[in-house]
Amino acid sequence: MTDLETLHDVFDPPAAPPPAARAEARAALLERAARRRPRRRRALVAALVAAGVALAVVATNLDGSDVPAAKAEVLERAAEAAERKPFTPPRPHQWIYFEDRWQDKDGNVATNRIWRRADGQGTALIDSRGKLQVEIVRLPKLRRSAPLMGGYEELAALPTDPDALLRWAYDVAEDVTGAGLTEHGDVYAIFNGILRGNVVPPKLEAAIFRALKQVPGVELTTVDVLGRPAYSLGQTEDWLHEELLLDRETYTYLGERSTITKDTRIDPLKAGNETGEVRKGNRVVSARIATAIVDRPGERP
Repeated sequence: MTDLETLHDVFDPPAAPPPAARAEARAALLERAARRRPRRRRALVAALVAAGVALAVVATNLDGSDVPAAKAEVLERAAEAAERKPFTPPRPHQWIYFEDRWQDKDGNVATNRIWRRADGQGTALIDSRGKLQVEIVRLPKLRRSAPLMGGYEELAALPTDPDALLRWAYDVAEDVTGAGLTEHGDVYAIFNGILRGNVVPPKLEAAIFRALKQVPGVELTTVDVLGRPAYSLGQTEDWLHEELLLDRETYTYLGERSTITKDTRIDPLKAGNETGEVRKGNRVVSARIATAIVDRPGERP
């Protein structure tokens, strides 16, 4: 949802926020995501809670099907598709390019282009003046959350057995702040963040889909994103509904949607307005336009 990791972020997070601040951070993102060009976040929270953008999406239940059974079937198909796809891992000093289209609650649309070095030691983006900004970083010594904040090698070392991967995610959830409101929300956000902000080895991607079958509260619907049919794997926590979107033909990561499900009030500074109010129905949607491995920041496929 960081990581990257910190794709699609609009403001730097507070250090180690308490549980009550998790919802506030999410609402702040929803309210401000497309108003400013995102800038790189320096914390794990960004990788896990960053929301994305595409055009309006209408969700409907799968006609006549049992939702739990349908969810398991779709996720199994996604796992099998991941195992079949061709894959060349990035070299440590190559860069991973992400391009997403964002739309906020007011219909404002922006394109977000970010590069992340495969070893996790650098990020790059196009600033508001249209100039490429590159930052090389030295990562601290990482613990259980290393695959989320580190590079491809750390990610590739994750277990590819779904049960073992699920245990790892719940273990890491103890270290994560700002991802979910519950441990299940944390795990959902962890898997979502991995798919969003990385090129994922096929066996690991398959394991993520199979592990998601076991995460409570994840529901399946069908949606349309930029004219492309998609499956939505959604989860609701309190007043926020988040969705991971998969292409209905290829089962690849297609984007995300976050929707406020009831009126609430948070810190005005974080909400980006004077009252701190966020309204039911406000949403931010993202569509993944491209993901590619390139040799240098600024290069596009």
